[in-house]
Amino acid sequence: MFNFAIITPTEENSSQVYSCVIDSFRKITSEISSLINLKLIPLLGPNWQENLAAERQARVNMQDPEFIFKEPLRNSSSPVRLCFPREKSFYDLLDKAWKLRNQWFHNELTGSSKDALIVLNTLYEIAKLLNLNITDSLQELKFRLQEISNGKIFEKSDQDLEIQKRIQEMEVQVLALAKESSDAQMELIKAEQREEELEAQITEIQKSLNAKDIKVMQTASQFSDMEATIKKLKENLRIAQNERESAIQIAEDAKKYGKELNELILNLSKAGADKESEDNFRIPEVGRTWPYKRGSIRLTLSPRFKELYLPKSSILLSEIIGKDAISIAKDWLRVRPSGGRVFMNNSGFACTYIGEDLIYLGKIEKIYLKKILESI
Repeated sequence: MFNFAIITPTEENSSQVYSCVIDSFRKITSEISSLINLKLIPLLGPNWQENLAAERQARVNMQDPEFIFKEPLRNSSSPVRLCFPREKSFYDLLDKAWKLRNQWFHNELTGSSKDALIVLNTLYEIAKLLNLNITDSLQELKFRLQEISNGKIFEKSDQDLEIQKRIQEMEVQVLALAKESSDAQMELIKAEQREEELEAQITEIQKSLNAKDIKVMQTASQFSDMEATIKKLKENLRIAQNERESAIQIAEDAKKYGKELNELILNLSKAGADKESEDNFRIPEVGRTWPYKRGSIRLTLSPRFKELYLPKSSILLSEIIGKDAISIAKDWLRVRPSGGRVFMNNSGFACTYIGEDLIYLGKIEKIYLKKILESI
């Protein structure tokens, strides 16, 4: 699912380092997933994931770090253990890696290169024991982070272009996940409707079976047929219930991955895509050409409602920052009366295309900017 090279930090920058560590977890998860399939399909057959999901009564997602790391830790008889070394020391590494991943993702670690080295050392040991392709890359990253922690700054080369490319790829993935979640919600509704219909049919026939009126049960054959019908309906009900559970799990997974990708997009933007600040560039007048790189945060300016909203979630800016959002929208509509796509960077500077020119609209103040970034 995540086919990309890990972005290498160039300096002691928490956003760059954060993204590097999250990338490393995604990459090692993907490689371990391929390794597990490569070993288990010949041993257990192509349906081993479905069989395990039925046993666990939960969806098996091979791209989910939670499954890759926790399944063999929680279950001593897990088939996944057939793919790993038997030594306890290996499972200690898995446990340590999972705990570090949670600490890193939930910002319990500082985001420094020294903290990142703790994580990457653990992932490197796991990769080396499993002979993964990522092993050499992790070793190079360790050397790089060690030098950064000692104060060295590397040239950025084409890193900004790579970051922008990654952001675009992730935005496409977020949209795909949103659609997957929406489709799963529709399947959930259908499964729930099917459940209700089947339960109603079972109840109706059960009433007939329990009825004392002899006209209802004229023959033993009828009684047998009705029992067989109930059995079939109950089996269909069980299938519908499984479909409902599967739809719920898919929707939850899609929502979780969408949130993680948005977090990573935000940190990648901080890492290099939007480095401008008021201290090192001249701000043009509102309505003039914006001579810098456009921001990666997208908003939509609506001339009909005189409002701004987040296009991915359709949340109005006024719901996030209050009535001042309407004043901002009115000011920006004076520059672009037709409305449309707005690009904002992490400093709050917003611009839009008018024809082929990128035009400066204005700046959202820091007091509001933080709330907006947290809502993306």
